[in-house]
Amino acid sequence: MSQLIDRGATFSSYGRTAARRSSAIGAAFLGGVTAAGLGLGALTVAVLLLWVASPYPDSGPSRALHLAADLWLLAHGGDLVRTTSPPGLPAPVAVTPLLLTVLPVWLLYRAARHTLATAIADPDAPGPHPSAPRHSADMLPPRTLLGALLGGYLLVVAGALLYASTGQLAADPLSVLLYVPITTVAILTATTWHILGPAGTWHLLRPTGTSHILGPAAAALLPSWLRHSRPRAAARLRRFRSRCRPPARVRRLLRALLRSLRRLLLRSLLGGRLAAAQRAAGAALLTLFTCGALLTVLALVLHGDRVYQDLLQLAPDWPSRATALLLCLLLLPNAAIWGASYGLGPGFTLGAGSTIAPLGATAHPAMPHLPLLAGVPAPGPGAPLTWTVAAIPLAAGVLLARHLARTAAAPSPAPNVTATSTAPLTTDPAHPWTPWTTACTTVLAACLCGTLTAALAALSGGALGTDALATFGPSWWRTGLAAAAWTALTGIPTTLALRAWHLRARRKAGDATTGTAGHADGDATPTGRGAGDATAAGRDDATATGPGIGDGQSDEATT
Repeated sequence: MSQLIDRGATFSSYGRTAARRSSAIGAAFLGGVTAAGLGLGALTVAVLLLWVASPYPDSGPSRALHLAADLWLLAHGGDLVRTTSPPGLPAPVAVTPLLLTVLPVWLLYRAARHTLATAIADPDAPGPHPSAPRHSADMLPPRTLLGALLGGYLLVVAGALLYASTGQLAADPLSVLLYVPITTVAILTATTWHILGPAGTWHLLRPTGTSHILGPAAAALLPSWLRHSRPRAAARLRRFRSRCRPPARVRRLLRALLRSLRRLLLRSLLGGRLAAAQRAAGAALLTLFTCGALLTVLALVLHGDRVYQDLLQLAPDWPSRATALLLCLLLLPNAAIWGASYGLGPGFTLGAGSTIAPLGATAHPAMPHLPLLAGVPAPGPGAPLTWTVAAIPLAAGVLLARHLARTAAAPSPAPNVTATSTAPLTTDPAHPWTPWTTACTTVLAACLCGTLTAALAALSGGALGTDALATFGPSWWRTGLAAAAWTALTGIPTTLALRAWHLRARRKAGDATTGTAGHADGDATPTGRGAGDATAAGRDDATATGPGIGDGQSDEATT
């Protein structure tokens, strides 16, 4: 009986630790399931409302539910397959509505932020009992919780894929299995970068052993061949390195080079340059997107009659028109990216090798009567009015330079990072960037802007069919290269000029402040020759005043 009552502290603490870890993993897994369920449920409610409002529902709600699952998978980058009237000729649908992507991105971001907040909590915070502190061994690594979150999310994706893999409009299993996990991992990585920073993200994602990833308790459950695979591979790698080891002088040179590169990389990451480049690239990308949206709206306004006629031909009744307008709203960010690509110069294609660009538009196949496509320019050479869209990349480059010039002229104090640590040790004084550093940071910001623009261009286009409609939208590599080139060529001289102007303004302000302080000190306490003159003047005043006073006193005495 005493053996059952008097349990040791080791057993109870181990049980509490295991229960706490299991609950944390379960909460992260449930968070992934909840995020996926909320996104899928929101789309299901919207599609069911449109199905109820339709005056001629051709089938039951099963087709509406099937369409909701298709749209949810399409929002993650998965492709759909539409069965045409000739049997055996499926047509792909690979254009992702970017506005539809906002919902899963936001839900995944919130779930990942909550999971990371749970993972990076204070390890010394009190546990369930005030006398039982929570040690670092009780805490799960963030990668384990993020893996549980990813597993819960992909479980719902697998269920939606099984449900939507059949029908006239079905999900393509290969593209869903390839692109949806990539999209999910990219969102989780971006969230981790935003919350933990570059050093924390690298520490979280760097390759380590299975015991570091899963924890010792979970790693012990793996098969023996999987647990011992990494030590065996490490031993083989050591034997290979011992056979192919270079001379000692070459090894020292390589170590010094790698140490210098690592120090330079850490200084660029933690010294504020990468953050400044990210802000500048974001400003340039937002400028391109806004100008592309304004260009799209302007084209639709100029072709208002054609837009109205296409809407009437596409949807004869009001519920159908509302559905068509909602579809155009979901595709409006895609049209904004197309407009930005048009302003950058490469333009976009409408199938069959056609090109719609400022310098000219070639013939393209007949398009569906979608109101959003009514503003496409007619085939023909370019005009001076279409050439004015070159102001779009110029504005993006100027705004990129404006954001970088302020930081280059007055940067924040940069942390001093050693070559063997990733944490800031001391803080260097804030000095203006050199022209070379400013130009390199501008090039980095331009490359970031080009990369993001290329990714958005790849997501905004795709295939809408076969043969003539196999390629639809802007070319991602041409658009990204044009964005990087325009912002770099415009941003580098503008950034250097604005930096020089800011430094000159700061120098003038400093001289004015120094001059004002000098005048104030001179008026308060005169020194040097001025002090001697003031003393001599005081003596003269005393001499001049003395006889007068004496004369006055003698006159009074005489009286």
